[in-house]
Amino acid sequence: MEKMEALILINRIFDAIETLIPEYMKDPADRNISNGNVAACIIDDQGQVHGKMFGNNNPRLRQSFKVAWTKASQVWLTGIKTGEYERMVFNNEVGENANGIENP
Repeated sequence: MEKMEALILINRIFDAIETLIPEYMKDPADRNISNGNVAACIIDDQGQVHGKMFGNNNPRLRQSFKVAWTKASQVWLTGIKTGEYERMVFNNEVGENANGIENP
């Protein structure tokens, strides 16, 4: 994928996330977790980091982006989907904190 095509796609993803936030905020469980303060992070195949934060609670946004970047960079490092990799860590199939994911 060419760089411009990738940027267009990434921006469309961020736009889609932004349109979905109000729908998720209707669910009290989602609303209580973040109150609409969320972050997304994408690392492209060239290692370029793309991110966007949504909301107005800057300390919460900083923490949310830290989590988003940790998960995106873990996928970038390992090539394994984040949920699958976390399952492997939690089942001791991969060493804890080998790539930034710690057991709860």
